[in-house]
Amino acid sequence: MATSNPCVSVNDSAVSITVCVPVYNVEDYLKECLDSIFSQEYPFFDVVMVDDGSTDSSGAICDEYAVNNSRRTIVIHKENEGLLLARRDAFAHATGEYVMCVDSDDMLIPGALETVASIVSKTGADVVRYGLTRDLDEMGTVLRDAPYRFYSYEEKPKMLRAICSSTSGSENPMWFKAIHRDCVGLDVDFSPFKGLTFAEDFLQSLTVYDRAKTFCFTDAKLYFYRPGSGITRAYCPHFYRDVCRCLDVAEDFATRWENEYPSCDDLLEGLATCRIDSAAQYAEWLAIQEDEVGLNNLRYSEDFIRCMNLASNRSELRADRRLAICALKSGHYSILRLLSKMREVVRSLR
Repeated sequence: MATSNPCVSVNDSAVSITVCVPVYNVEDYLKECLDSIFSQEYPFFDVVMVDDGSTDSSGAICDEYAVNNSRRTIVIHKENEGLLLARRDAFAHATGEYVMCVDSDDMLIPGALETVASIVSKTGADVVRYGLTRDLDEMGTVLRDAPYRFYSYEEKPKMLRAICSSTSGSENPMWFKAIHRDCVGLDVDFSPFKGLTFAEDFLQSLTVYDRAKTFCFTDAKLYFYRPGSGITRAYCPHFYRDVCRCLDVAEDFATRWENEYPSCDDLLEGLATCRIDSAAQYAEWLAIQEDEVGLNNLRYSEDFIRCMNLASNRSELRADRRLAICALKSGHYSILRLLSKMREVVRSLR
């Protein structure tokens, strides 16, 4: 079920933006999030909120903001299907030339939309990626004329290599990208991934990077990311399964990209390194559970062995991940347990 406010008139020469907000049980943060969006002074934007089966007051808060704001606002109420499909529902109802995602426990910095629109109007980039802050003290208004780096179509292979080799996931988030609506893949069926709780950003970004022709990066901090409130605040064993499902899709893209673009001959190696990085984290979790059967299954799995052979000469892994992989390969599971315990101690001291 969807509710909406009437559409406001949009200047045809302006860059129109739809802000997409997936919502699930975030009543403690949602008003701050929506205030940061609706207070943007840029006039040519609309908002789509998707209440993904919230059991708290989040859905009612969405309806309240839709009623009390004059600009075009749509609220979709649906059964819970997870963040991935909530984003897809928001994209399907977007009318802006560009879409931007704001997670419902985060915020936009004042001036964010105007800055994005200014960069788009100057460059026409299909994807504008911007910076973030985790510090509330940096919530000041950003400059409209923020510096940026434009990447032409001829430089697209740099972007493809980056998304295929980023073990840190630095290319993945959907919430720090403004994306031309033609590039989000409205025709792509993501329903087989219903319930995916990790790496959904990466999965969607593959389609975005595939369809985009030009990119633009700015270091301007346009987004406030609230630390410690999301699903990734603690490791869960299904993360490895989710990552592997998405990397399987990525390998199909990478195989095609290697054939289509010059200087893209090592994308599969990069993806193998990403899978090994995720395996290292999973191995630490298995070790702390003292699950020797699970560790042996991982160690001798065809997929792990294939990726180790494919990425044998890669150097992107962090030192602790390399140590974890060496311990896994050699069967020294006590070292994995020690690494995991040391990591927990470090986290507790922060």
